[in-house]
Amino acid sequence: MDFRFREHLSFIPSPLPRSSINAPRQSPSPHLLAPSPSKPNSPQTFLYPPTTRPSSLISTRTAEWERAVAEEERKLPPWEALALPSLKEEEELRRKKVEPRRKVVRRAGGTLVVLILLILLLNIIILHVRLARLSRSSRSRLSASATACLTLYNLTAPSQPDTYPCGQCLPYLLGKAADAPGAGEAGDFCALRDVMAAGANAAAFEGAGWGTLSSEEDAGVGGVCGWGGVGCDERGRVVNLTLSFPLLPTSLPSLTPLTSLSTLSIFGNNTYPSSDLPSLPSSLSTLTLSHTALSGFAPSSLTNLTLIASPSVTPPSNSSTLLSLSLIAQNLTTPLKGLANYTSLILLDLSQNAGLSGDIPSAVCKRLRECDLRGTGVEEGCGVCLYD
Repeated sequence: MDFRFREHLSFIPSPLPRSSINAPRQSPSPHLLAPSPSKPNSPQTFLYPPTTRPSSLISTRTAEWERAVAEEERKLPPWEALALPSLKEEEELRRKKVEPRRKVVRRAGGTLVVLILLILLLNIIILHVRLARLSRSSRSRLSASATACLTLYNLTAPSQPDTYPCGQCLPYLLGKAADAPGAGEAGDFCALRDVMAAGANAAAFEGAGWGTLSSEEDAGVGGVCGWGGVGCDERGRVVNLTLSFPLLPTSLPSLTPLTSLSTLSIFGNNTYPSSDLPSLPSSLSTLTLSHTALSGFAPSSLTNLTLIASPSVTPPSNSSTLLSLSLIAQNLTTPLKGLANYTSLILLDLSQNAGLSGDIPSAVCKRLRECDLRGTGVEEGCGVCLYD
């Protein structure tokens, strides 16, 4: 008999017959109280008749219970087998739950990317429209001569730079057309072409690439930015110019058209260049002249001035912007009291001036961070200075 489901069944076994319960109790028979003959000295043992033994009654009740359990089991419907999903089915169920969420995330991400691209495209369109309006408005303010000069520069200067009329066009390029697109590049070209025209060694300039306007595809920079010693910014404007022997002009022409020039360095051979110091652009902040025959006064608006063996060039008498002053081998004999007029000076180099004497003013000495007075007759006293 299978008792696997006996705990699920509940029933009340048939009760004992009422007659056996209500029957009057009788005294046990004498033989039930008689001691066991096999053990004369053992305590008295009560014996039940074979027909009334409790074990027989329990066996009967157990049989009845088993029959009742079997009957109830036959009445129960058969249990269906427990169906567990396979790993593949579980993965499919999980995918069906997750896939809709993924689709929503993908759609949201795609929509966001499209919106960003549309915004960027709209900004680019607006920027181009504004630039076009600005260019149109700037050109509308130009005179016919200025417009012709700009057009001629764009058409002829790259292929025939010698034919561009700089003398006629520079007044327009530096005037009302100064802010027009291409005007600054044309002015830089004219200024450097004048430097090349005054060259003492034409072959040196040609070897350095001067005279030919390079394209962006050829040299990585456009216009004059590919010429030797010329440095440009991201706009293509000349900001740095270095002329060193043999790349030297016999005389230095006006550099005013270089309206973005910030650094000018000329390293001569004690003979060239030999002219007066020309007009320099107001944007110039650093000037270095070494072994030149130039003469004149350096601008007072400079931040850094270095004069080496160029005794005919005189530094400014006073300056509130000059931070670094180097006058090396300049045959100086002037008193050092004039240094007090440089109110912002922090770097000073007066070395190799044997005729220089006196002492550094205390107010200047307090400001100085570096100082070189070797090869001079200056008295020691300024702590940061180098002496012989």
